[in-house]
Amino acid sequence: MENIYDCQQLTKAIREGQVIPERSREYWGDDEQEKMTSLYNSGVGISQISLELQRSEMAVIQRLITENLLTPPGATRKRTAKPPHCLCVGCPMKQDCKRSKQTQEVCHAGNL
Repeated sequence: MENIYDCQQLTKAIREGQVIPERSREYWGDDEQEKMTSLYNSGVGISQISLELQRSEMAVIQRLITENLLTPPGATRKRTAKPPHCLCVGCPMKQDCKRSKQTQEVCHAGNL
């Protein structure tokens, strides 16, 4: 793959099923996993990673999801509810502010 055009053509052929990546259906080795993680963390795109590792883009995506490096589409984030608290910067009460607990509004320290 000498230039970007060759990479694009190969990626297109793999996506259309005309070419099967060399390492398709083979187990992932530790060195491959480390290389994928390193490339992904350094900002290399999934298409380029798949060409580098001779894997399909979907295989790379699935592996990134398995390793918790990529969130699957449509996944909801797990968030915990925070107790209401005063958002006023100058409020000396912060967590115990009665006004913010009752009205869910920001209190003003001078008006307490």
